[in-house]
Amino acid sequence: MIVNDISKITLIDKNGNTISKKKIYIDHFDINKFFSESKFKNLVFLLVDNSYPSIIFYLTLLKSKHAIALINPNTKSQKLKELIKSYEPNYIITKKILDISTYKDIHKIYGYNCYHSLKKKNHYINKKLFFLLTTSGSTGSSKFVRLSYKNIESNTKSIVKFLNIKSSDKLITTLPPDYTYGFSQLNTHLYTGSTIILNDYSVIQREFWELLDKTKATTFGGVPYTYELLKKIKFENYKLSNLRYITQAGGKLSNENQKYFYKILKKKNIKFIIMYGATEATSRMSYLPWSKCGSKIGSIGIPIPGAKMEIVSQNKEKTGEILYKGKNVSLGYANSIKDLKKGDLNNGKLFTGDLGFKDKQGFYFIVGRKKRFLKIIGHRINLDELEIQLRVYLKYKKIYCTGDDNELIVLTDKKEISDNILNCLHKEFKINKNLVKLKFFDKISLTNSGKINYKVLNENSI
Repeated sequence: MIVNDISKITLIDKNGNTISKKKIYIDHFDINKFFSESKFKNLVFLLVDNSYPSIIFYLTLLKSKHAIALINPNTKSQKLKELIKSYEPNYIITKKILDISTYKDIHKIYGYNCYHSLKKKNHYINKKLFFLLTTSGSTGSSKFVRLSYKNIESNTKSIVKFLNIKSSDKLITTLPPDYTYGFSQLNTHLYTGSTIILNDYSVIQREFWELLDKTKATTFGGVPYTYELLKKIKFENYKLSNLRYITQAGGKLSNENQKYFYKILKKKNIKFIIMYGATEATSRMSYLPWSKCGSKIGSIGIPIPGAKMEIVSQNKEKTGEILYKGKNVSLGYANSIKDLKKGDLNNGKLFTGDLGFKDKQGFYFIVGRKKRFLKIIGHRINLDELEIQLRVYLKYKKIYCTGDDNELIVLTDKKEISDNILNCLHKEFKINKNLVKLKFFDKISLTNSGKINYKVLNENSI
């Protein structure tokens, strides 16, 4: 199991204080009584963050038999109500005050409310289903990835092996637990009995570095945007004597930044591990060994232990879609409560949608995407879905989205809605305005088949 013994868990709060093991045990026991009495498998919505009360709920549910959907606590009330309507969870754990007549508040702990559905019904959830994670990032879709315990355990063990995570390690959290990379970091360090420092400060805040220094943290992780921020604050000037290694995933790091951080971290004797993953594969699928970080610039590395990757192409071309095979490949997707009874639809295979190639030494490189997705600040964004939602919010049809992992490009022919677009992206989808470029066109560019030609449209817009 990921957590066998609660007494071996070590947590440190954002003030740098170690939380007593007695407190953790008592709180776990107090919460567990609400989830241990049910005769059937429940669906639990947990609006989770990197705070102690949130994590103690997470720990308790990890040891339960129930299916757990991890949801960002900043989810808007209306969106949350839509998710509740689609999935009909038996329990909802949140700091929010729910005003839903079919749910009753049965327990409070440290500002968190545990709501229980008044409709006591068996959803007939598949016995393999353990976690539901969102895949859409900031676009607010109701689609979840269905994960089994086997998926999570397999991925956790592989990551622990290639990163050589030890019980003496101390992880300082930098990513939300509802995001697959943050979720994976939490599980790998719980599995090894490592110390977890429950931080919610940004890496650009002084308090983060004070906490890192006070607790003697040995590791943290970040998405490409995290490393942009670290470069901005002149990371090379920081004294980091306790750090053993740091990791990067959640999108492609620029070649320039890979070289920058490799050079700096080599001098500081800190390992820098670049990884590639997806929620559909629980988390991480490949990694670039530290010894190759300086020579394999731009590579996503080699498959994690116990997994395989291959290039699927037509006419034996060098470049093709990356196919991943492993025990960590998810069971499939869910769009409503009806999908939770489904079994394993993927059978250990994931067509990633990423186009790439393998070099002569067996290292993989990504050159593009088969479908229209971006990863910005670690969140995967479906451009087609974002377009539709922007048009609905702004009540205007001529809005198109393109870009790359470093920048979202929004195209329109109406300059007067510029501020509305930026405000909507920030408020509704949590996309930083600094990562958005607005461009304007005079006429639509179409392909021969009548579809939007995004490449030409972008090139002809200013």
